[in-house]
Amino acid sequence: MLAAVASLVVDAVKSGLEHAIKGKELPFTLHVQRDTAADCPLFLVQGDRARVQPPRAGESLQAWARKYDATAMDQEAVTLTVQGRSPASVVLKDARLRITERSSPVKGTVFAPGAYGCGGTLQIRTFSADLDTLRISPLENTPNFPYKTSENDPEVFAFVSTTKHCMCSWYLDIDWESGHDAGTVTVDDHGRPFRLMPADLSATVYRLGQNHHWITGPDVPSP
Repeated sequence: MLAAVASLVVDAVKSGLEHAIKGKELPFTLHVQRDTAADCPLFLVQGDRARVQPPRAGESLQAWARKYDATAMDQEAVTLTVQGRSPASVVLKDARLRITERSSPVKGTVFAPGAYGCGGTLQIRTFSADLDTLRISPLENTPNFPYKTSENDPEVFAFVSTTKHCMCSWYLDIDWESGHDAGTVTVDDHGRPFRLMPADLSATVYRLGQNHHWITGPDVPSP
């Protein structure tokens, strides 16, 4: 699982979450990236299958999924890189799931963009995020909240979301305090909720072949 989310941290981008708190900027920076937590990630796309093209060279899996409004299936990791702006410590007190919509899983075409969801290894704080029970639990010897961060002591977290029952739209809320200031920052997907549904094990999966095209059967390269 760590192998699949490591590239998220390396390629982490500013997510626009530095909201003003009572006229001040947050006492920390928060970089957010989303990706699947599986080695062979699955996405469901509704509508005409023929319009879905494989990821272009250099195109991130996140950008490809947004382009086709694709829904992650089975698991999805949301990775946060948190770093204080000064030597003063910021206490990250807790993390909470917030569901904005539950609906029945939808039908569509399942795609597996292959190596675009795979990465290396990296030490991060890993948590499971069960959308069915709204329970966040530490994994792989990760201590539970609270954590402290400062400009010289960043923290990296991965929240691996799962659901077995619904197509869920969700946010992650992080409670923090620093000195006399405190607040809650909401983590989202570029202003939208994250979205996840169970994997349909009976669905035909379109995966990338050796010639960078979609296949459903054995991969036979062109002569």
